[in-house]
Amino acid sequence: MLALQPETINLTQYEALPEDIRVEVFDGVIYNMASPSQIHQSILLELSTLLNTYIKRKRGDCKVFLAPFDVLLSDNPLTIVQPDIMIVCDKNKLDEKRCNGAPDFIIEIVSPSNPSDDYIRILAFVNIGL
Repeated sequence: MLALQPETINLTQYEALPEDIRVEVFDGVIYNMASPSQIHQSILLELSTLLNTYIKRKRGDCKVFLAPFDVLLSDNPLTIVQPDIMIVCDKNKLDEKRCNGAPDFIIEIVSPSNPSDDYIRILAFVNIGL
């Protein structure tokens, strides 16, 4: 994950970014996200299908979301992540753009070619006390 710019940005600046770029923001610094591999996508599809099917079968109120879907963890400094899979049960956390606050459950598929990038995302959740 490479930082795109050294200066920090705020939420308004983040929302002005083109929709077709995949980035995460840690402490106001933008980090570029590489496209996922074929195996990553296959694992993502299988896990999300299992989770979504289970929730529907149990008639649960929780929703499954896949990356890219933003999670706003902090406004100041701005921290926005995109876990590979997340489950949100509190509908009050959801708006049309993102999940505001930590999801109830996340899965991050660790890439064998560059696991340190994936662990940075996991640590973002750990650092907010999850």
